[in-house]
Amino acid sequence: MYYKDAVMNELDKIDIIPNDYLDTNGIKIYTNLDVNAQTYLENAVTGNIKSDSDIQTSSVMVENKTGKVIAVNRKNDTVIVSDVNMVSKALRRKNEQDKGGIIRVEAPLHVSNVAL
Repeated sequence: MYYKDAVMNELDKIDIIPNDYLDTNGIKIYTNLDVNAQTYLENAVTGNIKSDSDIQTSSVMVENKTGKVIAVNRKNDTVIVSDVNMVSKALRRKNEQDKGGIIRVEAPLHVSNVAL
């Protein structure tokens, strides 16, 4: 079953969504699913599994990133690594000279999620 089919099956179970919305593509679904990665994973699984096997699979593809350790918090077992795990943070204007706005900063990572 493909991702789109799985989503459509789940939407079909929701009673408040009219069926004509689903039939006429009245609902837009946005995803960051990488179609090339999906194809690669499907080929990897089908190439290694016999056709009569009854299995379930799941996969996670992560883009490896490297950076320098900026800070270590031993109390929480977290580290901050430059240019990794970036989040958006809203800043409020403190006075007339400050611009405020949204900035990108590094968020902490648990030490179990990093390797040297």
